[in-house]
Amino acid sequence: MRALRCPFGNDYFTKEVRCKFMEPFEIIMIVVGVLIGMIGGFALGVVSFKKKYKDADEKIKNADNEALRIYNERISSGESRKKELLLEAKDEIHKLR
Repeated sequence: MRALRCPFGNDYFTKEVRCKFMEPFEIIMIVVGVLIGMIGGFALGVVSFKKKYKDADEKIKNADNEALRIYNERISSGESRKKELLLEAKDEIHKLR
């Protein structure tokens, strides 16, 4: 408490002087806003992580499928080349007889 001089006379009176930096309601609203921001940031982080994980997994599957397709293509072209070489060798044998 602080003693203040009365502007209308010489007598003194006491008045309670409170610091009104922030009202309790304002403090509560700030805390609630910060909590909502933190929860929202966490939720966005989780969604972003899941999306990146899903995209990476999809790229890996596409790469595996492409590798398998190329492998099967090379195997089939190798087998056809092998058959072609065998036919040429048989023709060569028949020509030599």
